Amino acid sequence: MRHPLLTTLLLIIAATARAEGGDTVCGAPEGKIVTNALMIGVGSTDILDTYISPEKYSGTEIRYISHTVRERANHTDIGSRRSTTLIHQGYLSFSDNRAGEGGAIAGMYSFSYAMHWQVIGHPVGDGRQPDGLTLKVGAQADGNLGFLYNTRNGNNPAQARVSVNIGPSAAVAYRLHIGRRTLAVGYEAGIPLAGVMFSPNYGQSYYEIFNEGNYDHNIVPTTVGCAPSLRQMLTIDLHLRRSAIRIGYYGDIEQYKVNNLKYHNYSHLFMIGYVRRFKLVKLKP
Repeated sequence: MRHPLLTTLLLIIAATARAEGGDTVCGAPEGKIVTNALMIGVGSTDILDTYISPEKYSGTEIRYISHTVRERANHTDIGSRRSTTLIHQGYLSFSDNRAGEGGAIAGMYSFSYAMHWQVIGHPVGDGRQPDGLTLKVGAQADGNLGFLYNTRNGNNPAQARVSVNIGPSAAVAYRLHIGRRTLAVGYEAGIPLAGVMFSPNYGQSYYEIFNEGNYDHNIVPTTVGCAPSLRQMLTIDLHLRRSAIRIGYYGDIEQYKVNNLKYHNYSHLFMIGYVRRFKLVKLKP
């Protein structure tokens, strides 16, 4: 199980990371504008996993997100329209069923790598942020590793979460001035289109899979048809020179139906964080 998933994830990350590089002008100062946001989110979660229980569980989730955008800039103040986004996030949630008779603990680490092309608005220049509307569209690769543990179950008390996927993504922002303050309103969304995930089959135990080596369609290809999901983020940045205070909403809608099992995890979070912006300069001979 482990090798096909890891191989697929490494191939996706290697291909996108290689595409990040580009040609530079000899003798010109080449730089990248980096915008990094560190955010904490707290909100509600709703979980269903029929492998563990037919009951829905609801509770509280805490999530950490590191969101980094890299844009190319040069000496002509006309930046490249291509940008890359790297997102690291991890969450932990505690939930209970409707009767209050059993608890569940869930956790996940996710890594996302996106490449976008700016189709509306002026590209970033030599450290300057363009005012007005900007729109970026592109593709995103995600890798996810997590777990779900039911504190009540004796048989099959836990479920592993391992998946990789790719799909379209987009980011839109509007930057404006109110008095002496600068505000930026942004929205980002990504939809997994196709991928692969690990899942036990209906009635199959983890003992059968790992101790007895009984493979039963446990590496499952996924599409938007059997795993319709959405990750989205709406933010407002209050700029303070080259930094900003960020507040916003983060929604993570994850669901699938494979191997006669149903799963969903709906998260709705209030986010708050700190954004800093800086330039990396490299002189090329």
